[in-house]
Amino acid sequence: LWVGAGVLLIAAGLWCLCTPGQVIADIAYILGMFTLISGLLSVAAYFLAGAGTLGGGWMFADGLITVLLGGLLLANQWLVSSLLPYVFSMWIMVSGITRLILGADLRKVGSRRWWVVLTEGIICLVLGLLSLFTPVTSSVAIGILAGIFLILSGLSIINDFILIHRIRNYFKTINDRMKDPDTVVIDVEKHEDD
Repeated sequence: LWVGAGVLLIAAGLWCLCTPGQVIADIAYILGMFTLISGLLSVAAYFLAGAGTLGGGWMFADGLITVLLGGLLLANQWLVSSLLPYVFSMWIMVSGITRLILGADLRKVGSRRWWVVLTEGIICLVLGLLSLFTPVTSSVAIGILAGIFLILSGLSIINDFILIHRIRNYFKTINDRMKDPDTVVIDVEKHEDD
């Protein structure tokens, strides 16, 4: 699943790089549609469960507010488009910080590929800061940043899969050696004196 998710992220990143001007509009539309559908499902759940259901009134109110928010997002996609650069830059920076921490942890345990993860973190952090402190008003710039970030995330997930697979094999080898009595060395003389 990890490799599949990584490939999908890379494909999404390539799509963003090929159609950067369309990315903001698509994200705003998808966000609005999901919000609207979520609200409609909450309202429908209220009516299906019955008005007397415990917490039903809150479910209805939440659904109604969510429907209104979804409609607002669909009607005012410029609102989403103006806030999206800031939300996206924070997402990139948080991802970069977590990659930096993971890279440092991998270095501590002696992984030879720690620098790859650390480099990914530095790149994500720089892209996030660039996006945050230089307000991105162009949908083309957001599309390009999204594409680069998605490709890096896809490569990172595939890299994580490889690292975890290697670590799992390493511990399996150690566990197998511990089970084989021929490979376990016990100092018999030391235990006889006790």
